[in-house]
Amino acid sequence: GLLFAVQAGLTFDAVRNSANYISLFILAMLSYAIFRRGTLDLSRLLPYFAVVWLIIGAVQLVYDKNFGTFLLGSVRTTDFRGATGLAPEPTFYATVLLFLVFFLLTLPRPKFRLAAVCAAAILLIAQSAQISLILLAGAGTFFAVRAFTLNVRLWMYAVLGAVGIGVYFAIGFLENARILDVLKIIAENPGTLVLVDASANNRASHIIISISGFVDNFFLPRGVHSAAWAEYFYQQLGIRPDLFWFAFPGAQIMSGYGKALFELGLLSFPIIVAINGCFLSRPWSDTALKFSMIVMVNLLLVSAIPLSHPLIPVLIGWLASQEPYAERSR
Repeated sequence: GLLFAVQAGLTFDAVRNSANYISLFILAMLSYAIFRRGTLDLSRLLPYFAVVWLIIGAVQLVYDKNFGTFLLGSVRTTDFRGATGLAPEPTFYATVLLFLVFFLLTLPRPKFRLAAVCAAAILLIAQSAQISLILLAGAGTFFAVRAFTLNVRLWMYAVLGAVGIGVYFAIGFLENARILDVLKIIAENPGTLVLVDASANNRASHIIISISGFVDNFFLPRGVHSAAWAEYFYQQLGIRPDLFWFAFPGAQIMSGYGKALFELGLLSFPIIVAINGCFLSRPWSDTALKFSMIVMVNLLLVSAIPLSHPLIPVLIGWLASQEPYAERSR
């Protein structure tokens, strides 16, 4: 990271981007050490943390959307969107809830009920279209893997029926939620989502162009300075203006994996492998749950969530520290 910063001329954005990659490893190692030694007991603290976030979000949704926002402020783009909780924006709130689902389901004694409440809050309270789609993809993966097990098909159909009934009654509650508009577009013609939805078009442009830049540069690093990204981005806009009709480069690449691939090239692979390796190497009692979690975390990091998000290294450290629990359970 420091070498790339020097190459970029030690500009502010080059140093900042390099620090983000360095901090990912440092925080992951610190988290691993803390959890391995038992200094922090997530099994006790996490439920309280989750309940606080859920309560504040619920109060904002049903009573006052500005409740608690004085702590961080709010950067919501429309008043019709969901709650922000203790985050500055509904999607950030939904992201924290999704991380809570990850943590709650990987505790030595998983908190399935509380994880389900957090998942429901993503749809009903935060109402983030992006995170809701990731959650639905994870649920679809879970049921697809479970479908291979004949003795749970009846149970699966029962759960799907219950979910369908719940969605039916929730439609009125989510009348102004953007997720319904997105699902309608997907149901009619999934291929048109990035063509008719401005936000989806901008987010998709960052994913497509960053990966395209990785391939076009023969998988070599382009460096951590923003000028390289802006130059390549506008070059691609000139080539495909009809596809990227609402795209703009912004200050950062809005894709965790895309940013790493574009800036670091093949050197980003250890990061991606480490994240997936933590999920794969952890002992799981439910294969369907394992694959659904892997799908969700990868979709999350392909999306606009940066690798510098502080909960990512904490999650890596937490999963890597799971070995002691596996040994104690033998």
